[in-house]
Amino acid sequence: MKEARKLGLTEEFMPEVEEIAKEVSDGTVPMEDLIQEGYVGLMEGIAELDQEGGSGDEDDFGTFSGYDDGGLSTEEVMRGAIRKALERAQKEAAALKKKDDRVIVQVEMLNESISKLTDELGKKPTIDEIANDLRIPQDKVLDILKLTGEDIDAEDRAANAVPEDEKDTDSGSH
Repeated sequence: MKEARKLGLTEEFMPEVEEIAKEVSDGTVPMEDLIQEGYVGLMEGIAELDQEGGSGDEDDFGTFSGYDDGGLSTEEVMRGAIRKALERAQKEAAALKKKDDRVIVQVEMLNESISKLTDELGKKPTIDEIANDLRIPQDKVLDILKLTGEDIDAEDRAANAVPEDEKDTDSGSH
């Protein structure tokens, strides 16, 4: 496809990006970010047409010459690519939010356990004591503590070191 044609498609479909973004927005991604993702989809649509499209000339019916995709018009290909990019961005944002929510819950549980054990024991609890209270492996407690930025002193780490053969293999720890 000629560069002039690519530029023409870009200019033609840039307004469509904002329109489609407004149509599909579910609030998980800020509108400005969603529009940026739509521009990525616009470029993907042009690349798809370029890869499949042969000469890159548009005929009088608005279909892409040489583009054999069941008779999809250039507009259908471009709008579809934009929509796909927008939906992908929203799915990724929703998945990230769900993961963030799980981490927040874990941190809250850890903080509650530390407060409770500090009150009960009259001292800062060890990793082992926290792990027993939460009924999770020590390496998981350490992972959550790292997320909170909690300073784990060397003595506490050494005293609570988990032997390699006892580590939770599903957590990706080594």
